[in-house]
Amino acid sequence: MSGTLGLALRHLRFHRGRSLIILACLTLVLVLPITVNLLLSQYQTGLLARGAATPLLLGARGSRVDLVLKSLYFESDYGDRIIESDANALREAGFGQVIPLHIRHRVLPHANAEVARSLQLDDAPLVGTDLGYFDLRGLSAAQGSLPLFLGDAVVGARVAERFGLTLGDHLVTRPERAYDPGRSFQLKIPVVGVLAANGTADDAAVFADVRTAWVVDGIGHGHDAVDQIRDPSLVRRETDSKGVLVATPKLARLQEITPQNRADYHFHGDTDGFPLTSAILVPHSDKMRTIAKARYGSNETLFLLEPSAVIQEVMGLVLRVKRFYDTNLLLVTVSTALFMALVILLSARLRQSELETLHKLGAPRRTAFWLLAWEIIVLLAISTLLAGTLGLILNWLVSSRGLSLLSAA
Repeated sequence: MSGTLGLALRHLRFHRGRSLIILACLTLVLVLPITVNLLLSQYQTGLLARGAATPLLLGARGSRVDLVLKSLYFESDYGDRIIESDANALREAGFGQVIPLHIRHRVLPHANAEVARSLQLDDAPLVGTDLGYFDLRGLSAAQGSLPLFLGDAVVGARVAERFGLTLGDHLVTRPERAYDPGRSFQLKIPVVGVLAANGTADDAAVFADVRTAWVVDGIGHGHDAVDQIRDPSLVRRETDSKGVLVATPKLARLQEITPQNRADYHFHGDTDGFPLTSAILVPHSDKMRTIAKARYGSNETLFLLEPSAVIQEVMGLVLRVKRFYDTNLLLVTVSTALFMALVILLSARLRQSELETLHKLGAPRRTAFWLLAWEIIVLLAISTLLAGTLGLILNWLVSSRGLSLLSAA
């Protein structure tokens, strides 16, 4: 048998062109299902783990899937909002710890602020929350500290790597007016910490106190001492008006919260009416979880969802769609097998004289069978190895670039 393997290898090497074409066909057939299954397994594991790590989620009634995915992955704003009084009511009920989430704005590196105004730079979501979120997710600062004060920000490991950020650098909120970014309010935010990587969506986000997010909303603001500003783009001196200082329009649009002016920042109106995207409830016990779900079950304006259950529904839908893909894959596999059978039959006919010569030299009839079988086995083994390697590379590329099934959510 080892002799026929050697003959098969020599034959494949001699007919390189034909062997490479068959390898390419088999590899292309195998690489897609291998990649899809690797990605699906990875995303399923990640989704279920993140959902299970989020006990309950309070949000405005609307799309349950949108609320859960956007609150857990920060990809975009959830259109319907709750308000601070909704989170306070949940706290006062004593069900457990309530963690606010404000996910509406995005930030850019301030070093490229001028280019950022063209809206061509990549950005990252700004998540307004409190310190309870970091305890829930097991997040810690690899450098610096967590955002303890108004105006501070801590960046995920992937954001720090992508933007080249370190302690002392600054971020600026993305302007909301796409066609007139120069007239949009922007907040300059210092980076006070870089989170240790944990392989979740938190690596690709920027976190700040929820009050900082309200400042970006325009609800809170401060009053700068114009005579202490030295930046000529923010304040200019009118030489024909006896040295009077005049604030340029840019001063009102680009603000920075510093230790010197932090105390001057304040909010107008009742904070109970301030917006939130959602709130995470970490119940004190299973009993409190059950009571909380029952109380909000009939609420006409609010959801209190179990994210893991919603994600299982999403994965169930994905797996149902995958069944259609598997059916198509089965048909492709059958057609490939028929193609291989045709190639073998044609090869056997073309090599009839060669096989007859082997028989006349004393080789048993089964030698021809093993010669052809070893060629098929070798080609399948090499194509499977190539497809597996390509699948792993594609899976790594998709994961490393932060692409996900939720990127369009």
